[in-house]
Amino acid sequence: FIQRAAIAALTGGGEREMAKIYERRRDAFMAAVLAHAGWYMPKVSGSMYLWAKLPKQYAKKGSFDFVKKLLLETGVCLSPGTGFGKEGEGYVRIALVASEERLAEAAKRIGAFLSPGKPTADRSAVLAA
Repeated sequence: FIQRAAIAALTGGGEREMAKIYERRRDAFMAAVLAHAGWYMPKVSGSMYLWAKLPKQYAKKGSFDFVKKLLLETGVCLSPGTGFGKEGEGYVRIALVASEERLAEAAKRIGAFLSPGKPTADRSAVLAA
């Protein structure tokens, strides 16, 4: 049964549909971040993660301090690059595992965080991105 399941997984074409889902999520997140804060990141394909260089104003503080401050002030949780080794410092990892709507909301909160003076979204719920 394991070999049959593996055959089905490899020949069923489900990975193409998942790739499309992650691309839609990526596009929704990136469009909202760019619209609200101008935080540019590479547009990768075929991944459930985005790796983004820290915004310039947070580069000296480090990835852990950035994600901690972001979480406390917006309820959005990203992964600090340092969690993936010393070469990850200066980056954050954004998981595209939530719905497009949730990712867009997380991006709007990030945008408000990076652009002080703009109204922020409701911070009562923690959003993992």
